[in-house]
Amino acid sequence: MRCSKVNVAPASKHHINTRSGFTLVQLLVGVAIMGVILGAVVWNAHNAKRAVQATLYMRIPDAEAAIKQDPNNELAHERLADALCGHDSAQAITEYRTALRLQPNNREVQFRLAYELKYTGKISEAKSFYQRLATQNDLIGQSSKRDLQKLASP
Repeated sequence: MRCSKVNVAPASKHHINTRSGFTLVQLLVGVAIMGVILGAVVWNAHNAKRAVQATLYMRIPDAEAAIKQDPNNELAHERLADALCGHDSAQAITEYRTALRLQPNNREVQFRLAYELKYTGKISEAKSFYQRLATQNDLIGQSSKRDLQKLASP
């Protein structure tokens, strides 16, 4: 028995099958959807930083009110310092120091204080924090080691 190959013309030029089995229309729709998704991702990434900064900045009055109510609230001092970073570095450093005075073993606050000190040009003090933090092999210790290496290279 001999099989014959039947050539069937496509219903329209838009329904031409590609090698992967998708029609041209399906591929174009997929590309359009990816474009919309990519546009949304780019737009969100652009505005995400501003949204986070605005959210943190709005927390300043709340943190100040919590500190006024309880001056020994280390979490309120930490949150106020986080919100002040980038707006008032000197005050942020003061708040981090207060939080550390109230909770001296808080490695996250030590790390953020070291970063803010580095950011404001107080390199030697930042290095001392990073060196203490780098002694442990956790995420903060690894990040501190990387920051120490960056500070050591010219």
